[in-house]
Amino acid sequence: MKVNFNLRSASSEKETPINMVMRWTSQRLVCASKKSINPKYWNFDKQQAKKSLEGYSTFNTNLNNLETKIFKTFEEFISDNGREPNVQELREFLAAKVFQPIKPKIEKKTPTLLELILIKLDIEKRRLVSEGKGTSRTTTLYSYRRLHELLLEFQNKTKIGVNYQDISLDWYYEFKDFLNSKSYATNYQGKIIKDIKTILNLALEKGYSTNRVHKNSKFKKDQVKTFHTYLNEFEIEQLYQFDFSENKRLEKVRDLFVLACRTGLRISDFKRIKKDHIIISNIHVQKDGQNIEIEREFLRILTQKTKTEVDIPLHSNVEEILLKYDYKVPFISTQNFNTYVKEVCKEAGLTEVLIYTKTQGSETKRIERPKYGLCSSHTGRRSFATNHYMQGFPILSIMAITGHSKVKDFKNYIVLGANEHAKVLASHYYRLEEEKKAVKNHLKIAR
Repeated sequence: MKVNFNLRSASSEKETPINMVMRWTSQRLVCASKKSINPKYWNFDKQQAKKSLEGYSTFNTNLNNLETKIFKTFEEFISDNGREPNVQELREFLAAKVFQPIKPKIEKKTPTLLELILIKLDIEKRRLVSEGKGTSRTTTLYSYRRLHELLLEFQNKTKIGVNYQDISLDWYYEFKDFLNSKSYATNYQGKIIKDIKTILNLALEKGYSTNRVHKNSKFKKDQVKTFHTYLNEFEIEQLYQFDFSENKRLEKVRDLFVLACRTGLRISDFKRIKKDHIIISNIHVQKDGQNIEIEREFLRILTQKTKTEVDIPLHSNVEEILLKYDYKVPFISTQNFNTYVKEVCKEAGLTEVLIYTKTQGSETKRIERPKYGLCSSHTGRRSFATNHYMQGFPILSIMAITGHSKVKDFKNYIVLGANEHAKVLASHYYRLEEEKKAVKNHLKIAR
């Protein structure tokens, strides 16, 4: 095979295209090289650019490379097919291998902040589906939908922009005023600001924005300690012993609530308890002054939210409830449970009036509410953590059972005032003193 480079119009006074003429075994193919040159700079004998052409070396190198590619493509066809190509076959082969069309670079459109919220919403939906979770009533999805709605409302009401370049500390304060005007609770406002920061971090990560104002310490999510209640040991027992035999609906809710108080599990977990979750393990105890090993039943379950496997020793209340339902825990929706548990606690006499303050918008209110009105599925989890803390149980051991990995998060489940914390420490001191006395007595006897 031979390749020549010929000018389309050798007599032209301006640039003319360079054609490639390929000849092999009585066949001839002419193709455009997609290069052009003014004939006055063309060496017709050597079929390359003269030195008088600016950049002639690079120009000629490109022609040589093109010729090499043509030879390689020709040889490749022969190797693949065991014969030489005809004119049409070589034309198509060269088009695919050498003259591949250069696809125009498509500029990716940078999504606006509002569009990025919807993208994040879709990402979260796909994540939930991949984890086998429903998407119809998920708090995370609702949060991003609500954020999108709020930013649109803020923009329409204040005429202030809501794109990346618009975000500043002044914008933050304007948006906070807007949220206050809606009388949102401080912690709910903090959640909205946290979601905005998440979106702005995503924009930075994707290169959609270079605005880093949300990293400023003043661009913060405000948070106040939310008032929560818990059931002490006496109240849990009072609830468990209350006769609900005349109302099976409330009896089932009561039993589920006691399960929560005695296991520390979330509602998504204690509703799934089955016989398969019960394991038997040996523990060491002291009896009559001797260390002995006994068998005990434990509940081992993989928590749905954090995917953490936890082992929980079975409280006698839990054993009785599971046997009562033949290890088939009654089903109830979270919404109905949180409604009915208030009714259960009211019937059982948990009517103590609790007084606390709550900040909504810029106003702080004094609230008086009966204990039963503050009870929910999470009250059981808080009761478990708080009661064991009060009993001097090691925090890390409680966390291993509740599935918490951070002390900061766990502390939100301890529902105690300053005086009650002091009582825990006083109890600890008392136990230490008793242990010292026991050691002294043992030494006296030994002498």
